[in-house]
Amino acid sequence: MEENLPEKLPPTPLDYARPSSNVRRRTHPLVWTFFLLSVLVLIWSVFFPHYGHSRPQANRVKCGSNLHQIGQAIELYANEHQGHFPDMIGELMDQDLTPAVFICPNTNHTPAALGPTTQATAANIHAGGHLSYLYLGKGFTRSVAPNVILAYEPLSNHNGKGMNVLFGDGHVEFIRTAEATALIAELTTGHNPPRQPSTALTH
Repeated sequence: MEENLPEKLPPTPLDYARPSSNVRRRTHPLVWTFFLLSVLVLIWSVFFPHYGHSRPQANRVKCGSNLHQIGQAIELYANEHQGHFPDMIGELMDQDLTPAVFICPNTNHTPAALGPTTQATAANIHAGGHLSYLYLGKGFTRSVAPNVILAYEPLSNHNGKGMNVLFGDGHVEFIRTAEATALIAELTTGHNPPRQPSTALTH
């Protein structure tokens, strides 16, 4: 006599959804990729917060160095010309400057080609696209007032965030936008030295 066994009921939907205890779920490789990238971005932002700003800062320092060299060359030129400063900045090529000194690395300007003479190289500098600084030394002598501006760069050189300025006493200062705009306004109206002294001279 066969024993009446209860019929086996079909599994419920929950049974299909519940994973077997001996089956390990696998994480999709893309999930791990995104996770690792997120960790790397976090680490970079913590340990290198100023990396994105290092190049613009380096370019500002480079321009400051260029103008400082130009200031020294002006002094040497004056020693050889009865104390008078050159009428044009390209004349400073006689003081062993290289064409690269006259360009800001943050611009599209390129060093002028070297000519057969320093005068030819100076002409190339003024030909266009090879000079990033504005020279105001014409007519001045070595007895110039310390707050006279001998050269400066357009605000566009550093994306409007400021400009390097070469003063009559030979020092170079990076001037922030607000004060730089005021100085440029004074210079364009013929006031050099500016009527409003730069705070850079009081440091």
